[in-house]
Amino acid sequence: MTDGVEPEPLSAAEERLLVLMAALAGEQAQASDSLEASVMRTARWQYLLRGVLVAVNDLLALIVDGTLILLGVRRPASAGEYA
Repeated sequence: MTDGVEPEPLSAAEERLLVLMAALAGEQAQASDSLEASVMRTARWQYLLRGVLVAVNDLLALIVDGTLILLGVRRPASAGEYA
């Protein structure tokens, strides 16, 4: 498509720019890998912590409900519950 015209040779500045851009592209790939690992580690411990907190919440809700039933106290219906 160039009709036999040779491209202009790169200047020294353009060559340096290409070298720096290639190095930068390599660094971004490495940073992406470490970011992915960091996100996955964080997601794993948050998932485990969520399971523990849900279990503690369920246990405490059972204790409160059992205590209220034993005392004969009725809880008022919240906005999310049907009376």
